[in-house]
Amino acid sequence: MSSAIDTHEGQEGVDEFLEKLTEKEFAILFDVISKIMISFGDFIRSFGTIERDYGEYLVILQQAADYGPVLLERFVEEAPPEILQDFMRLFIKLFVVLPKLSKMMELEPDEKIKLSEDLYELAEAFTEMRDIARAREGEEK
Repeated sequence: MSSAIDTHEGQEGVDEFLEKLTEKEFAILFDVISKIMISFGDFIRSFGTIERDYGEYLVILQQAADYGPVLLERFVEEAPPEILQDFMRLFIKLFVVLPKLSKMMELEPDEKIKLSEDLYELAEAFTEMRDIARAREGEEK
C-alpha cells in the first residue's frame, strides 16, 4: 500500500508546499522545533531529577492517592484548623486544574499559558504549606 507522498500527485503537493516556504520560514520552523525540544528536555530532566531525588515520596503520594476519600476524610478529622483551611482551598484548586492538565494539548495557547500560571500558583501554595508543616514540626520538638 502506498502513501500519498509516494504518488506523483502527492509529490507535486510536497513540491508545492516546499516552494511556498521561504528561507525565513524555514529558519522559524527550525527555531520552533528547537524550542519544543528544549521544553521537552527541561520537563524530562526535571521529572527525572524529582524521581531520582524523591522517589520514595512519589511512592507515598501514589499510596495516598490509592486511599483517596478515606485518607481525605481522616485528614479533615485530624488536621489542625489552620492547615485544614489552606489544604482544602488547595485541594479544590487542584481538582479544577487536573482536568485541564489531562487535556493540555487540546487547549488553546492562551489557555495553556493560564494553566501554567495556575500550576505555578499551586506550587507556591504547596511551598507555603511545606513551610507551615516545617514550622509546626519545630514547635513540637
